Amino acid sequence: MKNGIIKKTMICLSLSIILIISIYNIASAAFLSYGWPTATVSFSLSVTNTTWRTPMNAAISSWNSAGAKVSFLDQTTSANAAYAIPLATTSYGIMTPLSVSGSVLNKFKIELNTTAISNDAINLSNFTQSVFVHELGHTVWLDDNPTLLPGQTSIMDYFRPRNTMITPQSLDINNVRSKY
Repeated sequence: MKNGIIKKTMICLSLSIILIISIYNIASAAFLSYGWPTATVSFSLSVTNTTWRTPMNAAISSWNSAGAKVSFLDQTTSANAAYAIPLATTSYGIMTPLSVSGSVLNKFKIELNTTAISNDAINLSNFTQSVFVHELGHTVWLDDNPTLLPGQTSIMDYFRPRNTMITPQSLDINNVRSKY
C-alpha cells in the first residue's frame, strides 16, 4: 500500500514538472531564423519631418534604455536605412532583410507606412513609436506574434494596442537578451 502511494506521488510530481515545462515553452517569443550579429545595430534614419522623426527617435531610445543589451544607432554612414513614407499596402511597417547569410542579417531596410499609420492612429506619435519599436525588434531576431500567457504583452504582437504600447515589453527584452 505504501509503495502504491509513493508511486502515485511520483507520477503526480512528474506530471507537474512536465506541465510547468510546457507552460514555460508556450510563453515564449517567436524567433526569426536570422538577426543582427552584434548587440549594436546601426542604420540611417532617413526622415526629416519631425512628425515622424520624433517618435522614431523615441523608439530608438526606448530600446536603448530597456535593458535588452542592444543599442540602436542612427548613423548616416550606415548601409541600413529606415524611412517613413507612403506605401501601397495596409501594413503599418515592414522590415525587409536585404542581405542574410546563414543566420546573420547583414543589411536591412525599415519602412513605416505613413498612409496606413495616419489612417488608423488615434495618437499619431505613440502609434508611430509602437510600429518602429516593433520593426526594430525584427532586426534583433524577434518574429511576429509570440505565444502569450494571460497577462503577458509583447511589442511583437500584431494585436497590441499601438496607441498606448510604445516600448519593448518584458517578454521582448528577455528574448532579445537570450540572443546577445
